[in-house]
Amino acid sequence: MDRLLVLVVVAAAAATLAYLVQRRRPDAPIRTGWTVPEQLDRRDFARPDAPWLVAVFTSASCDSCAAVVDVAEPLASAAVAVDVVEVDERREVHDRYAVDAVPMVLLVDTLGVVRDHHLGPVSATHLWGSLAELRQPGSTPDGCDAGHRADPVSGRATPRCRPPPRPARPAPRARAPPAGRRRPGVHPDSHAAQHRDQRRPPDRGARHPGCRPPGPR
Repeated sequence: MDRLLVLVVVAAAAATLAYLVQRRRPDAPIRTGWTVPEQLDRRDFARPDAPWLVAVFTSASCDSCAAVVDVAEPLASAAVAVDVVEVDERREVHDRYAVDAVPMVLLVDTLGVVRDHHLGPVSATHLWGSLAELRQPGSTPDGCDAGHRADPVSGRATPRCRPPPRPARPAPRARAPPAGRRRPGVHPDSHAAQHRDQRRPPDRGARHPGCRPPGPR
């Protein structure tokens, strides 16, 4: 009887301790972003033998996905495969690569390495520029990083293209004062010196052309 009582007390204490530990467990961390795959199996997508793949992950309930598909589809060529992966039609592909945000565009090389990505709405200029820069480095204008990505928290597009620096303005050229107004030791641009010269009374003994100095007649 005593052993049974001890077992009941121990079990009650263990249950109480487990309840307290459960209540003190910290909350799950707040999510601040989404997962972007770094490696794909090219066999899961269209034309695995093409040198480049543009994988567009979309959803039928996404408002901006259709516009991204319209931007990506013209990139299809002999060297570029474009594959639209809609979540309801190919959910296993979304789950395999843990894609949890759409629209997402992945630019993938022949080995399946994700070389660049765009998360959220993207313009044709930036998406095409990203692929062109990967295929031929240096093809984008100076000051550009080939495209832009959407911020994973706000969803707003973050420009990656910086305008080129403006050329420095040339220094203004000094204008020389009118002839006869320059004084020794005074810079030609000194307006105060010019005004002083203008206010200076003429020398009474100065000679003018065609005039004779005063003297006995």
